[in-house]
Order: sequence, then C-alpha cells, then structure tokens
Amino acid sequence: MNRQNKAKTPKKAAPPTKPKPSLSKDPVEVFCRLRPNANVADLTCVRRYNDTTIQLVSPSSPRIELFYSFRYVFPETATQKELFDCVALPLVSDLLAGKNGLLFTYGITSSGKTFTVTGNPQNNGILPRCLDVIFNSIGDNQSRKYAFKPDGQNGFKIQSTPDAMLDLQKEKQYPRAAVATPARTPKIKRKENDENKEWEQREKETTSIELPNFDHAYAVFISYVEIYNNYIYDLLDDTMSDQLKLRQIQQPQSKMLREDSRKRVYVSGGTEIEVKNSVEAFDVFMKGVRRRRIAHTALNAESSRSHSVFNIRIVQAPRDSVKEVITDERFMIVSQLSLVDLAGSERTGRTQNTGERLREAGSINNSLMTLRSCIDVLRENQRANSNKIVPYRDNKLTHLFKNFFEGEGKIRMIICVNSGADDFDETMHVMKFAEATQEVMVTRATDPLKMIFESKERFETFDLRIPSSLLDDPDDDKVFPEWIEYFEERKKNSEIKFLTLHEQEQRFRSQLADMEAENMFLNKQVSVLKADLEVRENQLKTLESKCSHAERMSDNKAKRIEELEKKHKDLQREIDEMNRQLDAFEAEKREMKIRMREQLDHERERLKRIFERLLSEKQAELERQQCLTKEKMHLVKEILNSDNTDWEFLREYRESLYPNLPTENAATASVCPTPEARTQSTISAATVKRKSVADFAQSIATPPVHGEASAEPTSPKISSAPPVVNPRHRRSLSTGTEKWIDHRPPGTLDLGTVLRPKIKNKRSVTNLKELGTNDLKQCSKYALTHHEAVDNGEVETYVFKGEVIPSVGGGSQVIFQDVESLKQNSPPGR
Repeated sequence: MNRQNKAKTPKKAAPPTKPKPSLSKDPVEVFCRLRPNANVADLTCVRRYNDTTIQLVSPSSPRIELFYSFRYVFPETATQKELFDCVALPLVSDLLAGKNGLLFTYGITSSGKTFTVTGNPQNNGILPRCLDVIFNSIGDNQSRKYAFKPDGQNGFKIQSTPDAMLDLQKEKQYPRAAVATPARTPKIKRKENDENKEWEQREKETTSIELPNFDHAYAVFISYVEIYNNYIYDLLDDTMSDQLKLRQIQQPQSKMLREDSRKRVYVSGGTEIEVKNSVEAFDVFMKGVRRRRIAHTALNAESSRSHSVFNIRIVQAPRDSVKEVITDERFMIVSQLSLVDLAGSERTGRTQNTGERLREAGSINNSLMTLRSCIDVLRENQRANSNKIVPYRDNKLTHLFKNFFEGEGKIRMIICVNSGADDFDETMHVMKFAEATQEVMVTRATDPLKMIFESKERFETFDLRIPSSLLDDPDDDKVFPEWIEYFEERKKNSEIKFLTLHEQEQRFRSQLADMEAENMFLNKQVSVLKADLEVRENQLKTLESKCSHAERMSDNKAKRIEELEKKHKDLQREIDEMNRQLDAFEAEKREMKIRMREQLDHERERLKRIFERLLSEKQAELERQQCLTKEKMHLVKEILNSDNTDWEFLREYRESLYPNLPTENAATASVCPTPEARTQSTISAATVKRKSVADFAQSIATPPVHGEASAEPTSPKISSAPPVVNPRHRRSLSTGTEKWIDHRPPGTLDLGTVLRPKIKNKRSVTNLKELGTNDLKQCSKYALTHHEAVDNGEVETYVFKGEVIPSVGGGSQVIFQDVESLKQNSPPGR
C-alpha cells in the first residue's frame, strides 16, 4: 500500500545532519579565558568583543580582524571563583548525580592552563575547588572506608563490614609510606614542606550541592597519571617511586590502556586512592604534581612537558535502614570527572628547545595534532552522515578519552589565550580549532528507564525489622515504644518512597516527552531517508546499466589497445633497427672524420714546410736586394759629399765625351748640386768620403751587379775611339693606349741619357696633389723618375713603373711592378 507513495521523490529539503541539542545530543561546550599581559605596554592582538565573541587583530599590515564565538568569554579580570562557578560547578553537580564529565584546558605554551587548573595558595584553581565542593556536598553521607574497593578492571566491588574493617586495620598497621622524589637534598625537602604549608593555609571553597540521592553512601577515589612522549606514567605509584629511590630501575614503567567489560578505556594497573576529605585529596594531588615532568624554556620558566589527567571517581550505593551499604552491586553507580591539563603547543623557533626538550615538544605537538584530527573526523561524520573511522588509537591521549567523545559524558573545554601580539599566529590556530570543536555533538549518556527500574527494585527490597516482642500487656512500657518507632520509621520510609517516585515520575514524563519528540523527528527522518533510498536504488540501476555498457566499451577498447600494442611493438622493432643502422652510420662517419682530419693535418704540415722554404728563399732574395740598395745609397752619399774639383773633372770629362751637347745641359750636368737643391729634389743623400778620379774611372769600368734591370746599359770597355752619341735616340713607354702619370718631382735633371724613356700619352706632374679624381680615373699607368749618385761620380736615373687601380674607399692606389735604372758613363781618357 505504501509502495506507490514511496516511489515518488518528495520535493523538500534533506533532513538536517545535526539533530537538535535538546533531543539526545549535546555539543562540546567551549569557554575562552584571556590572560593579561605581564607588561601593560606590550602590544595585544586579542580583545573581548562581548560575552560570547572574541576579536583577533593582526599586529602587522595589512590589518586583519577575525571574530570567534564561544559559550562564554572570560575577560582578563575574571577571577578563579567566577570561572569555577560557570564551567566546573555544573560538572561537579553531574558527578554527584552519577554522570561523567571531562574538562580540559587547551592553548599555546605560557597561556595560563596550569594556573587555571591548579592555581596557587592565594587563588585556588578549578581542581582544589572541585574537591572542596564534593566533600562539602557529601558531608555525613560518606561510606565507611574500604566499603568500596577497586577490582583492578575499572570497576568496584562492595565489601562487607568485616572485610572493610579488616582492610582498615591493615592500613593502620602498615601505613602508606610518604614517598619523596629520589636523591632529594634537604634544601628541596624544606622547599616542599614550605609549599605544603602554603597550600594548607589556602582558602577553601564553601559551596555545596544538594545531593540527588540523600539515602546513598558515597566514596571518593582519585587517580593521577601523565602522558609523556606518548607513554602513560602513574604519578601516584608508590612502589615505582620506592624503586627509583633504591635505584633499582632507571625509568618508571609505563602503563597500558585496556578496555573493560563495558568497552570503556582505562589505565591498567593505575593507582586509585580513596580519600575522606579535601585536604587528604589535595595532598595526594600535590604528591603527583611534584613527580610530574616540567622544564624551563625560553617562554615559560615552568613549562609542562606532559599531559596530566586527574580523575575523580565517586562510587555511590543505597543504604539500608541501619545506614549500611547494600551489598547488591546492581544498585552501585560509578561516575567520573576527568580534569586534564594539556601541555601547550610549541614552536621550536620561539622556545629555542634542543635535545630532549625538542623531542618532548615534538611529542606534545603530535598528540595535539591527533586530537585535532579526531575532532575534524567527528565533525565531518556528523555533517555528511558518513562513517569514517576516528583515529583515536593514533595517540594515547585521544585513546584514553575515546568513551567521552562516544557518549559517556559531558565534555567542556577551556581555551586559554595569551593576548600578546607575538603569539598571533599560534592563537589564530587555537581559535580555529576551538570553534570547530563546538560543532561536535556528543550523545547523552543518561538512561532514565534503567534508573527508574533499578530504583523501584531497590525500594522493593527495603524491609524494616519487625519487633520480636508481642504486645500482651497494654501497660507494657517496653514493647509500645518499639512498635511506635517501627511504625514511625515505616511511615518515614513510605514518604521518602513516595517523594522519590514522584520525582522520578516527573523526570520520566519529561524524558518521555523528549523521547517522543525525538522519535517523531527520527520517524520523519526515516521516511525521508527511505524515499531517498528508493531514488538512489533507481539511480543505482541506471548506473549499473551504464556500467555494463561501459564494460563492453572497455572490452572493445582493450582489444583495440592490444592491436595497437602489437603495432607499437612492430614499429618499435623497426625503430630499433633504424637506430642500429644510424649508429653504424654515425660510427663510420666519425671514423671518416678522423681519417680526413689526419689527412688535412698531414697536408697542412706539408704545405707549411713548402711555404716556409719559399718564404726563406724570398727573404734571402729580399735581403740581397736590400744589400744592393744600401750599396747604391752609399755611393750616392759619397758623390754628394765629394769636392767641387771632382765635379769640374766630370764636366770636362762629359764635354770631351759629348762635344755636341748644348751648353745648358753641360752647365746643368757640370754643376754640383748644392745641399739646398738636394733637399728640394727627391734625391736623398748623406755625407760620404771623397774619392779620386782614378777610383771613379775604375768604378765605371766594373761590370754591373747581378739582379739589376735589363734596361741598365753596361759600361763600355775603354777604347781609343770616341763613342757614338745620338741625343735624340729615346725609348718610348707609350707603346699601348694607356695613359701615364709622369711624376717628376721638383729638381729632376734632364741628363740626356741614351735609351731614356719617352712617354707620349701622359700627364706630367711634379706633385700628386695637382691631380684630380677624374685624372686619376683616366690614367692606368704610373712612372716616377728618381736620380741617385753612384760611386764613380755619375748620376744613375731610376724609373719606378706601376699600375693605377681603384681602391675600396673610392680613391686610387699604385702597385709598383718594375724598376728601370739608366746610367750614362763617360769614356775613359786615352
């Protein structure tokens, strides 16, 4: 009938992931406490915005403002009393009512966590005030000592009165030895005694709570452990302390975590001590504090190096009419309050820890990180309705409090904040974690139905002793008072039962209403989930069909991939073969390069030797020509430096040889050039020694030097006949169509030498600056006439010939190719 309705998807919002707190779950309550700065002039980054909001301001630019909300924010001026009444007092009330609670402080190092938990003799913290309130409330309802005894498995057993009296007598005969820390000096003992005296003078808390079950007997047990480097150590273990004193072992033995029959985690082998008043309880606590590990760091003179857990367990059971504890353990109720002082998170760069301190800081940070991970997973599971595994077992701290997060009791957390600007980054991370923790919902652990049925069964077992005496005589004064007392006691018990049943009825009605509301809410949620489940089943079928189609496509793709892989392998083999051929070709190429390089080196060496030989030959030839040139210059110098008489002899000698020459030429040839004339002309000379006419004649008769130009005439042999002279016989250089530049510097002489070159197509200049660019372009040949004096007194004429070619820069340049030397020798005398 309902199938058709469920087939339709309801068009409304999904069910809320977080149920209302008033139904079956309560959130983790987080409180924030600000610590005042030690120096008022220091910069602050935290400000109390209102009673529930805190403002975090970044000290550096850009300025960032962050707001975080908590259950309540305590200002810097808040007292320990105000903090206790708001945070811890409700947990103590639940503890006396048989409920569990967990209170822990969280924050960075040096933020005031230990002060919040313990305080000082002048200003007590949460822990001593809790002990005072517990014993103020219990009062005379305490049970006889050893009426309840720990069974070693996280439970208790009720002992009979004789057994309890026997254990008490043993304790008086063998009292617990006062244990001190090993190898302590008397100075340290005096310090501890002074500290104990200061705590004895502390102001005790006077607050008391009305007991919910005034006919119960109560017993208080305490235990104190620390979690150091992820190991659990019992701070109240006197046996281990005695062994340390005797130096039997070097390190206390760590304790194991186990689960009892109800899957509750506890410290196996831990010491639980029954205390009868707050003073005794606080003395035991101080004994554990002195054994706790603390150290000096750059940020805190007494920094806690471990997480400390102080457990207060209250065992209560009903009493009979004679105020004796009923030995039926079904009526026994055990509740626990755990006060945890977490070690502060640290940054190594600020605390400057090294060695063992650095290892401790790493262990502390790892345990706090595991706590954050557990909170994040719990919040994610509740938000997304998922079922991820919470990593409780990754660290001993989270494993110990696993039951509280799974619904064994109420959880409260105090965030201690240092308002200094230097702690901005760490404080921001603490705020984020604390705000996220508030979103975790913890299931309530109360089971009212069970309590009611147990109470009913308990009251039915109550029975008063009926007086054994019978009333035979109306005037009997002994039997009447017994019966009157019996009926009054019975009436009193009946009234107590009625009041108790009425309270439990009211409590049951309110809880029944809550359960009914929760049941309605869950029914709605279940209906929505069923509809959603059907829709998801349809989606699952569609997805299954798509998956089958995808599988077929995948098979086809796999076949195609297999074919492509085969082709790929074939191509790979071809590529490998080509690579091998390429490698062989590269090797052959490298060998060819090596052979060619060797041949080139050999040819280069051979050509180098040939060029060196040719160069040496040319250098030798140039050196010979240079020697000849130097000899000629030497002769010119001697002629120029000779006397005028020699010149007169030359004139006479010339006139005797050539009588038909004009007088001007003879005069020009007979005059010895002065030094000024020699300077203006291109003939350069130097001072040389005088030579005689005989030497001059002998030099004329000498044969020409090897290597001179073929145009140079050889000197004739001495003969008696006069030489034939034809002054107009000249040799022409203009045999072709070339145009010559006839360069005759100032002072050039016309000696009328036989075979003197005659240039027709020419441009005569005395200075090359007279030529223009066009003239240079039109001329292709160049001739320079130059005179030099030789040793025999004659003048030798040199004609330097070359080609005019254009240069790269747009001008012209001359490349000399030939030199002609012309000599005119006079015949010797007869």
